Amino acid sequence: MAGKAYVYSLSNLRPNFYVGNVFYRNGKIVIMSSGSQFDGLLLPDTDNQFYDYTLNFTSKRTILEKQVVCAVDIGEFNVSTNPTAIVLPNPSFNLNHNGQFDFQDCDVLLKYMEYKSTAASGQPQTDWTSSIIDTTSNEELSVYNLYSSLYPSGSAALFTSSFNFIDTNLNPSLDFNLDNKVDFNDMNILWKYFIRRLTQKNYENYLTPSSKRKLLSQILDFLNTITMNGVPPQINPNFLNYQMLSDADPTGSYLAPYVTKIGLYDGTELVAVAKLGSPIKITPDYPINFIVKIDF
Repeated sequence: MAGKAYVYSLSNLRPNFYVGNVFYRNGKIVIMSSGSQFDGLLLPDTDNQFYDYTLNFTSKRTILEKQVVCAVDIGEFNVSTNPTAIVLPNPSFNLNHNGQFDFQDCDVLLKYMEYKSTAASGQPQTDWTSSIIDTTSNEELSVYNLYSSLYPSGSAALFTSSFNFIDTNLNPSLDFNLDNKVDFNDMNILWKYFIRRLTQKNYENYLTPSSKRKLLSQILDFLNTITMNGVPPQINPNFLNYQMLSDADPTGSYLAPYVTKIGLYDGTELVAVAKLGSPIKITPDYPINFIVKIDF
């Protein structure tokens, strides 16, 4: 580093006088400012009105840097994470309206089927577990207990509020084997289907001579359709028409997400997170390349 300083008293003249310090950890150079002898330290020889300096240094430590180019093509990563941007599936059996056929829906339907099957005795019941769950190996019981723990409040209230809807709209659909009656065979079919243990072999145990759905593929196609099993959430169509709807957006951010962090993965394992200095808007108009630099 080059500059000049003035010594007004020879008693202050010392060889190798230190005028500051270098803080390597913080990457900063600090110049002492106490004393008038340092006032012109950073003034160049040619102009005494402006400060100027030249710094030469040699690092004794090798720093390895890796650059990763993260390319975002047109249309990629351009869906808002706002919940209103997603349209959840609405299967007929989605009684709790959470966008999927889950244990609570299955539990309520089985309660209804148990109630209807035992109503003729004059003592209708809703506890279906004792007559449906196979406890010989305790596997099904373990599955039931696991799912039940996820819904500690139970399904009693949902069963009461959904009874008329099921009775009016879903009753015909509950005849899974198409033998013109809803009974314990249909209950077994629904439970085995939900826990993914419905096979052609055990399905034959739930058929009657009048059953019209005799093949496993037929009942699976029907149940997958009515439960919308495997159907992912869809993007709200309003979030796809960027060109038209963005014109009416006064803030210029309509439906366009902003990038604030970039994650680097090794397979499915997150190994590093890069934070951007300022958010970058992702629009469908042009591709964007992010260069992530990592020092080792």
